[in-house]
Amino acid sequence: MLDTLAAKRPDFTPGVELRSRLMTFARPAATMEGGFATQSDGIHMMALTLMQRVQLERGRGMGEFTLRQERDMASDGRPVQSTRPQISAQYRVNDDVQLRAGAGLVGVRSDATRNNLLTYEAQANVWSGDVAHFDVGVDRVTVDLPQPLTRGITLTELAGGAEWLPTAYSRVAARGSVAQLSDDNQRRATQLDAEQRIWDKPVLWLGVRRVDQRFTTDSQHGYFSPSHYSSTAAVARAWSEFNPKAFWALDLIAGREGVAGQASRNMYAASGFVEYVPTLRVSVRPRLEYFNSTALASATVPAGSSFDRFAGTITARINW
Repeated sequence: MLDTLAAKRPDFTPGVELRSRLMTFARPAATMEGGFATQSDGIHMMALTLMQRVQLERGRGMGEFTLRQERDMASDGRPVQSTRPQISAQYRVNDDVQLRAGAGLVGVRSDATRNNLLTYEAQANVWSGDVAHFDVGVDRVTVDLPQPLTRGITLTELAGGAEWLPTAYSRVAARGSVAQLSDDNQRRATQLDAEQRIWDKPVLWLGVRRVDQRFTTDSQHGYFSPSHYSSTAAVARAWSEFNPKAFWALDLIAGREGVAGQASRNMYAASGFVEYVPTLRVSVRPRLEYFNSTALASATVPAGSSFDRFAGTITARINW
């Protein structure tokens, strides 16, 4: 349809630009991303990710190959290296159903450890027009902190979610998961979101979020696993463009979080990026984030103690 329109009306600029944009994104895309993270519990991380994406059937299907090299520095100063090749594919069966599957290997190396851990994912997404979206999936992932990596701990999870958009300005979502860890721990988690779009330029969404997690054991294996964690927070999301070649987005979260047996504490998070697109084929995106939630700490944070995490990435993409 757009090909016909462009041929008949080359002076119709919006149609010609849309056709050019779609044709560009149908090309193979190569992405390189460098990132870092530093935590107040003494853990520091650096990573480099390379990804090649190939579109199939003009965007109906897609294949990806990813190679990630990560270096985690434990609080005692000992490094943990991990190499992560992964291959994945997704296919849009029709307007309502999309399938995705992938598999990878995580090679972990430290002074005293050599682990090769299998990871995988499988997911189905179903849309009911523009009003509802459902997904269900299973995956096996590593727990990406130094001690769990050296111990070879993996997490196998069954997860599902539902999203309802009664209008273009309202969103309600619910997610739930059950997970089995290879150290015999178990986790159950839920998340509820309700948002309202209150502004168009820039786009601004305001909402609330409730998160609950329960573990059967408060593990001593270097990851956060209290018997019960909960948080309730206000959420703000905004995005817009500086000009046709530069975009920005900002997410803010503020609320309270609590761990069983401890008094609740204030929780804050902020993340944002700027994306520069000098041509349709090239984009560069630096991103920064900060949060003080204990949910990604390497252990349950003692009462009265604080936790902070600061992270950043820079991503470059080229469609060739």
